[in-house]
Amino acid sequence: MSKILKIIVAFAISGAAALTANAQMIERTSKGFLDPGITIPAGAETYYMSGKGNHAWGEGCMTRDERAAKGDECKPGDMYEQGKAVFAAFKTQLEEAGWSLNDVVMLRIYGVPGEDGKVDSAAFNKAYFEYFGEKSTSGNTNLPSRTFVGIHSLVVPGWLVEVEARAIRMPNK
Repeated sequence: MSKILKIIVAFAISGAAALTANAQMIERTSKGFLDPGITIPAGAETYYMSGKGNHAWGEGCMTRDERAAKGDECKPGDMYEQGKAVFAAFKTQLEEAGWSLNDVVMLRIYGVPGEDGKVDSAAFNKAYFEYFGEKSTSGNTNLPSRTFVGIHSLVVPGWLVEVEARAIRMPNK
């Protein structure tokens, strides 16, 4: 093999090794609360969680009769309480599937205005930071990228927030 060919082969092998090494990491380039950037490598596993709202509504509180029979147990709560319920449900769902909140890279949040006509994003963020970020009580210091959209209403009466989540991780080998 010629010297030039050997050099080309050596560069190709080292380049492939570098690409393989880089492909094994999910890179978080967070620059703060409003600017978390995340690079997802090829070959990553993805787990999607569809929109979740207050979990109590899924526990025998869907019909008017069920809500009337259970009373306060079926009250949807404010934006903070609903946000906590959503993230607790995500945490449970992820853990049952062998994942964790650490794997969440993207959230899409739909918020409905309260009686004052405003979306209470501060109350939602209070719940959010209990599950994500440096001061979280969940142990998850990662911040996912997220979009928070104010909307007119949600399908379930009483819901003030609905959240979709995407989790990504590298396969266990």
